Amino acid sequence: MINEFFSHAKPTNNKAKQLFITLLSAGALITIVYIIANRYRGIIGLFALAAIVGAVFIYTKYIGVEYYYDITFDSQGSAVFVVRQISGKRQTTLCRLDLYAISDVKLLNSKERKAHKPSPGYKKYFYLPTLSPESVILITVNSPRELAEITIEASEDFAKMLRSYSLEARETRFDGEEY
Repeated sequence: MINEFFSHAKPTNNKAKQLFITLLSAGALITIVYIIANRYRGIIGLFALAAIVGAVFIYTKYIGVEYYYDITFDSQGSAVFVVRQISGKRQTTLCRLDLYAISDVKLLNSKERKAHKPSPGYKKYFYLPTLSPESVILITVNSPRELAEITIEASEDFAKMLRSYSLEARETRFDGEEY
């Protein structure tokens, strides 16, 4: 039986925070050099801008957001998997898919993740709160609307539960037929 469940994904390392502080500090130092310099101010200013933009990117992608992975039911009673992102007071649904459309759920370590090549025609989506995580869950989706590989960061227990729920959803949806 499929039960409603949610998981709050938390960063597993501080690489994003360290990179953010490094880029922001570099941007500040380069800005000071920009103010003092008499020559090559345009190039120095470009480097300062690049460091600050990089820091803002890291902050908005990894530090300033929280990810939630939900298993719930839609208005027709169909089991769905939802990925939500909360940034400040704004909550955004990034992904919503029927559980029966999930064809595979794999736990990959960092080496396997780097070696993994998506199948031709598949779109890739990454919903990770950690910069370079040790392990991720790769969800393969085969639906009539889209072929996709979704990468999330959750525990091995969550992966097992998602795998069993998707199998149960396929069995109840298609009466045992393969999708």
